[in-house]
Amino acid sequence: MASCVEDKDSSGAALNEIDVEQSGRSPEGERDEETDEADEACEEGAEDDDEEEWRARDGMSSMPSYPFPADFRLEFDGGPGIEVIGHTCKSHPEGTRTIALFFPGVHGGVGPCRQPGSYFDEAALYATVAKRLTASDATIDCYRCSWPFMRPRMSHAIGGACRVMHHGLLQALHSTSPERDVRIVFVGHSFGGAV
Repeated sequence: MASCVEDKDSSGAALNEIDVEQSGRSPEGERDEETDEADEACEEGAEDDDEEEWRARDGMSSMPSYPFPADFRLEFDGGPGIEVIGHTCKSHPEGTRTIALFFPGVHGGVGPCRQPGSYFDEAALYATVAKRLTASDATIDCYRCSWPFMRPRMSHAIGGACRVMHHGLLQALHSTSPERDVRIVFVGHSFGGAV
């Protein structure tokens, strides 16, 4: 019986060319039963690995994120939501022209550039940038975000990003001023960048 083995060259890169004999196909292009059985076993093994990974990730999901002094929490889809610190520009809401959303890595919290060895730093990169932008004459509203727990599923993180974007747009466009374009800027560190 064939086994699930990925062929690699000496550098570890996957090989692109597959020998006809190794491919499980006859020279006429027909697959043999042994190869079909091996493929099914590989697919079942991959599904088992995915389930184990998700079970482990779900266990991590109960672990609280790094400290984050949220101003408010936006809930969505009946889940735990996403935590947010808002920084609005001086001309908010009529003058808001851009909304910047900041997302941390897998551990949540204040984001990158904390002091070494610390889990919380009010002078971390996202806090510093948001405060400087809103203290200046820039027309940018900033929303710093954090997951409520470590290693959220990507679907939860994306849902949170959409919810915060929606909130920011509602706040910026909640005025009697004429319609205007509002730019959205996503800033993410590590996992937050994947969102």
